[in-house]
Amino acid sequence: MQKIILILISVVFLSSCDKSENCKECVTVCEECDCDWPEMEEDILPPVDVPVRENPKVIVLLYHNLVYGRTGNIYNRDIYNFENDLIYIRKNFKVIDFNELDKINNGEMTLTQDAAIITFDDGDLSIHPIAFPLLKKYNLKATFFIVSSYVGETGYVSWDQLREMANYTNPDSERIFTMGSHTATHASLGDISIDEAELELLVSKQAIESELNVDVEYVALPYGSGADDPQIQAKAKQVGYKGLRNSNPKAISNFPIEMYNIPSVNIENYSNDKFVTYVNELLGR
Repeated sequence: MQKIILILISVVFLSSCDKSENCKECVTVCEECDCDWPEMEEDILPPVDVPVRENPKVIVLLYHNLVYGRTGNIYNRDIYNFENDLIYIRKNFKVIDFNELDKINNGEMTLTQDAAIITFDDGDLSIHPIAFPLLKKYNLKATFFIVSSYVGETGYVSWDQLREMANYTNPDSERIFTMGSHTATHASLGDISIDEAELELLVSKQAIESELNVDVEYVALPYGSGADDPQIQAKAKQVGYKGLRNSNPKAISNFPIEMYNIPSVNIENYSNDKFVTYVNELLGR
């Protein structure tokens, strides 16, 4: 009887909800009744005009896990708020990657609009079924920092999934997804020896490059540990990385910057309204 009631409730919710808007009610009901989740649309949307700024800034956004329904974990972002994040980002920022940040830093590229870099840490399984199609839909670049030893483990993406993402090209024949390192074992680099840190940096880089046939040029520090350590920065450069991303929550307002100490803003499990307010505060908008 309880199961019948639940099914009836699901039918009422689903029939009264516009699935195209991915409302929270539909997401929650689909999870509870174990029904099939409708496939997300992947039609690529046309570009929009991003506002020109007199004092453009850059913000690096850091995501971890994505989920279909509500969650109590601050590192999980539900699909409803995540898609609304992307809508806001697309309308207000030129979305770039770390190589473009390096060009801006070197004066090879001029920034006339606020810019955002979208990143994901760890290699959680959700980046393939949730982040991948939505980023394709909005034609937004992103960098995925992978813990190489986690790949293929329960709850994490496989090498085949990462290969599909790395090889994707948009309608302009551009590869918009970049793979980076998040070390070999997610070690806290500031709490281990410099030789161990070097091994973490090197093993991960070599594994990802070998499996995906891509250049791994940027690394993200687990827990942000070792962000201000000149030895770790020097080892990252020595191993072959062009830059190092930490988790110091601030926007980039002035250039040049230190590419081995790139700040980023961790996006937690709060509403999209709070996300917009927080980002605007960091940008001084």
